[in-house]
Amino acid sequence: MEVAPPASPDALPTPPEVQRPDWEAAFGLILGYQPEYMGSDRQAWRLRPAFLLRWGRFAISNGSGMVTRSNRDVARGLSYSLVDSRRWRASVGLRVDQGRSDGDSGYLRGMGDIDATVRARLYLRYQLTPEWHWNASWNPDILGRGGGALGDVELAWERERAWWDGAPPLRLGIGGGLSFANGQYMQRQYGVTAAQSLASGYPVYEPGSGLQDVHAGIVLRGEFMSGWGMQLGLGVSRLLGPAVDSPLTRKTLGWGVNAGLMRRF
Repeated sequence: MEVAPPASPDALPTPPEVQRPDWEAAFGLILGYQPEYMGSDRQAWRLRPAFLLRWGRFAISNGSGMVTRSNRDVARGLSYSLVDSRRWRASVGLRVDQGRSDGDSGYLRGMGDIDATVRARLYLRYQLTPEWHWNASWNPDILGRGGGALGDVELAWERERAWWDGAPPLRLGIGGGLSFANGQYMQRQYGVTAAQSLASGYPVYEPGSGLQDVHAGIVLRGEFMSGWGMQLGLGVSRLLGPAVDSPLTRKTLGWGVNAGLMRRF
């Protein structure tokens, strides 16, 4: 798909002034169907509660991709907005990486649990045109628990409109990107140590740093009644680099779907 060149700053229309509320909140449930872990050929259903709270420049959420009523994306974890202009958005934050249990999949038996840790998140977004934007993030383990660091770059298109007469406006987003990681992260997710090899039967594997995957997705969000929001999403990913050669990787192409219902305030 051919992407139009970035418009000059003067080419972006000046949006009408909107008074953003001092605080916003949302509570709901998200149902997902996705691989047991990245690289698995087995899918699993997961139902989880989701929440979002925003007060001024601070926001906290347990679900990535949640959106406030003022149409501001909120990342998973605790975040603080440094810049929020027509062109640029930048934020810093913290989030809990839950790790992994060897009970999450039969393929992980003998691999042991991966301890939870806390990751910092550095996020930057640039609005190329009114509908296209580019964003990047870097997520290092700040507790020194061997979690390494993971980053990604993405290009996305978004439009909000009423798709038929009398319907509430819906927000459609389509995007894709690449994720990459250092050697510590790749070892944590895809490596097999000598001890793990003895317990699991997998051969020893020590991946290096590099690309982790290429991914794409489509998501539809909106309010179907006053104060009630919904979201539907579909995503696909293809493992790359050292992740492909891991003994844990049973399938390089993965996909997932999710649906969410939430009450917004």
